[in-house]
Amino acid sequence: MRNPRLLTARQRALLEKQRTEDDLPATAAALLISDQQGGGDEALLLLQQQQSDLQQQLMPIIPPEPLLALPSGFKEKVVTQEMLEKKAIKSQRRRAQALEKREEDKKKTVDRLLKKQDTKLLKGGFNKKVVKAEVAMFSYKSRVDGVFISLPAGCDYPIKAQLAQTAPTVRVCGVSGCSNAKRYSCSKTGVPLCSLQCYKTNLLTSSAAQAIC
Repeated sequence: MRNPRLLTARQRALLEKQRTEDDLPATAAALLISDQQGGGDEALLLLQQQQSDLQQQLMPIIPPEPLLALPSGFKEKVVTQEMLEKKAIKSQRRRAQALEKREEDKKKTVDRLLKKQDTKLLKGGFNKKVVKAEVAMFSYKSRVDGVFISLPAGCDYPIKAQLAQTAPTVRVCGVSGCSNAKRYSCSKTGVPLCSLQCYKTNLLTSSAAQAIC
């Protein structure tokens, strides 16, 4: 007989129906004999008890389900030398990547600061340090108690007499008929000029002279 645990619900219902039909004739015959003998209710109860015991004996014995042992704790992982070497290589690679990333971030930070500083210099102009030239200072003090002259360090005393420098002669415009002071020189002819009009006149004169030659 198949294991009842492997039967479907429909197969179990058919099996119970078949057993009930098989037991009906015996039950009917027993009830008929009991009525003929006049046993009454006690005989009926006894018959029902015997029928129940018979059904329990005919029912197949369902084997108990096997018990499965649950795992207790974690399994110990076997660590080999190869696994240790791979772990060390991975750790070294991670450290190298972290160091490389830190250096890259540092370089980006320096570049950003330098760029910001260059931008400030372009906006505010170049910082020119004004260096004051050391000029010899002479001081003259005239007071009630006397007149004092202070000289800078390294200056000879008494001071040597010096002649006044003559003023440079003023050059005039080189165009004929113009007596104005020179302001600039012509870049082509080198003639001193005073205005744009004299510049044009000088160019015309120079062109005419070259044409004659």
